[in-house]
Amino acid sequence: MLETKHTYITEDLRKGILNGRFGRKLPPLRTLMKDYNVSMQTITKAVRPLADNGLISPGPRGSAIRVFEGRRPKYWAWGILNRRALERGDVIGLQSHGLINSVLGHGGYNVTYLDARNERMRSDPDFWKTLPVDGLVFSYGTLTTELALTVRRHGIAAVSLHQADDLPVNVVEWDTFGAISETVEQLLNHGYRRIALQFAYPLEGYQNYANRNWDAIRERFGIAYPEYRENVMPGNEDNRERHTGYLCLSTPPEVILCWHIYTDETWRTLRDLGLENKVKLVSFVSRHHKDNSYLSLLSEPKDTVFWETVDSVLRMAVENPSAPPIRKLVPFHPVFLEEFPKKKG
Repeated sequence: MLETKHTYITEDLRKGILNGRFGRKLPPLRTLMKDYNVSMQTITKAVRPLADNGLISPGPRGSAIRVFEGRRPKYWAWGILNRRALERGDVIGLQSHGLINSVLGHGGYNVTYLDARNERMRSDPDFWKTLPVDGLVFSYGTLTTELALTVRRHGIAAVSLHQADDLPVNVVEWDTFGAISETVEQLLNHGYRRIALQFAYPLEGYQNYANRNWDAIRERFGIAYPEYRENVMPGNEDNRERHTGYLCLSTPPEVILCWHIYTDETWRTLRDLGLENKVKLVSFVSRHHKDNSYLSLLSEPKDTVFWETVDSVLRMAVENPSAPPIRKLVPFHPVFLEEFPKKKG
């Protein structure tokens, strides 16, 4: 989208609000008009989206900032926001919940699981105000700007499981691009040069971060063919199929790094294009592909280390609600499950 003066000012004010630059109030409009050297019409346009998004409450002597509120009652409970409810028979999901409960549930804390499909959390203004939790974990694909601002406004400490630009949440994530870099280096050592990257989910506030890091890896290792610069966070399998087709428009990649477990849509698209034996898929251990087109990765450390870091950040955020957001990377070093042959030719 083409950036205009008022959209630039809106974004600058939004960042200032979220990082605490303005304290409790925005300066009056006339002061902002002078600070940015623009007309009253432009500054009014710039401020309006902040009010529409609930960041500020306009007033004659400056708009009150609604991001920060006082302390909540102590509930001794954490909330986990999932993309969907746990399905019956989901053994892996049950094991994951058991681990999370054992790590986050120490010291008298309860753990509550929330389904992100629940419309009430968006439509009922009192939902988060009355929800008996001290902190909330945004699982993959559940973070939105609206929810990040809402939980912050109600004094709930929030942790995202992926980077989120300047949204007012703390972040604990695997060192994804450190691991991708190591994987790319291993592939290069085996003679592969045309390497593409594909993500699985739409992650709010993550795309620019991902693009920057992938571009840096491509430049560092000299990955061939510029069409492989585009990664994707599709929200559904159709988008992932379109992205796979895009990667294969001219010279197909030799390897697609599918940074997710289930690679069904990607593999089916390659099969439909007649490329399932020419393009290798690299992803984490999956029950879906056992043939020569699929290379499995293992990751370390165990999830226990990750959730112990989440627990630590949640507790720090509750103790210091006005502190700047915490950013923690949990390193891991992917290794291939089985040795795979060097590229032929």
